[in-house]
Amino acid sequence: MRAGPLVLLRHGQTAWSASGRMTGWADPPLDATGRVEAGEAGAALARLGLVPDVALTSFARRAAATAELALEAAGARHVPVRADWRLNERHLGQLQGLDRSAAVARYGKEQVRAWRSADDAAPPPLSRADPRHPAHDPRYRQVDPERLPGSETRAELERRVLDAWRELAEPPLAAGLGVLVVGHCHALRALLRHLGVRHDPAALAATGSAVVLGGGAPLALAPRGTIGERPAVVTTGARRGGHMKVNRSVPPPTVVPVLVYEDVRGAVAFLTSAFGFEERTRIGESHRAQMAVGADGAVIVADAGGERRPPQAGGHSHLVRVRVEDVDAAFARARGHGAVVLEAPVDREYGERDCTLVDPGGHRWQLAEAVADVAPEDFGCESVSPWPAYRTPDPDAPTPDA
Repeated sequence: MRAGPLVLLRHGQTAWSASGRMTGWADPPLDATGRVEAGEAGAALARLGLVPDVALTSFARRAAATAELALEAAGARHVPVRADWRLNERHLGQLQGLDRSAAVARYGKEQVRAWRSADDAAPPPLSRADPRHPAHDPRYRQVDPERLPGSETRAELERRVLDAWRELAEPPLAAGLGVLVVGHCHALRALLRHLGVRHDPAALAATGSAVVLGGGAPLALAPRGTIGERPAVVTTGARRGGHMKVNRSVPPPTVVPVLVYEDVRGAVAFLTSAFGFEERTRIGESHRAQMAVGADGAVIVADAGGERRPPQAGGHSHLVRVRVEDVDAAFARARGHGAVVLEAPVDREYGERDCTLVDPGGHRWQLAEAVADVAPEDFGCESVSPWPAYRTPDPDAPTPDA
């Protein structure tokens, strides 16, 4: 059986997502940036030849509006759109409306982490009497009230999303039709897990981004729908980077190589003069330096010490640092796939929580999550030239991403 192309598109930005507020079933509309992201997504679909035959979305207006604007930009207003409440984002109960720092202050860091990463843990629910409960929303009046959640585990989210998938998406895909699913980060990732597709852990972290699958790839509908093709991740929105917390003590790019030199200052001088890199943060006179590479790249120059040494037989010359949304979940996944643990997740004084692992090829990887925004000067470093993404914003400019 041959599958039509499948596009999983995350909705555009809202004021809540821009400020880092947990949204769940709350219903903020797209903001101006989100509307641009939706239009850019539709234009990308047209440009890549991925205009769908069928579109599916949730009951949230941010998703429905994204679908409408994307199809209009793709010149495909004729495409039928089916909205289904089962494609809604995970219900976060009492966490909805809070940002992460407020949630941690109220419930504790480890509890919030468990709610985010465990399959069987649900945040404190909204009571049925709470006016925010979906039982009071007229959009859900045709839904059995017993099925409407006041909070959900990740497993409960996945079950209802897959019910909708099997009913609404599998039949047109099996017929060779193209399907666009416009939805939410965790709901769409549940589909990726079900499909058995290996994907970037940061996939769909950015509003307006998409994962594209199929287009001739084999599709097996039983017992699990799997599309046997590596996905393409397409970031189409005007904003990049999702909801990762910013931290001025580390470079902002997602992947940052850490290269070891005997002479850090000499290396900085060479990289500046020979390659045009620009020093951003100096950590001690000869310990480390963070350097900008072009418009959006970075590299960390590190001193030799212990097992850290420049390229030579019997040691390692580098590791690659990757910023993730949840380092504990990323660590568990990597370890489960055979990565060798050098250091389990640990909190650092400079606002990061990270771990170090070795892949089968012997390369070292450091997975890191920003848990606090720490100024370099707060732990004894010097800001030579602040990273542009962390400079003090214009108070009249739009709120930056959380």
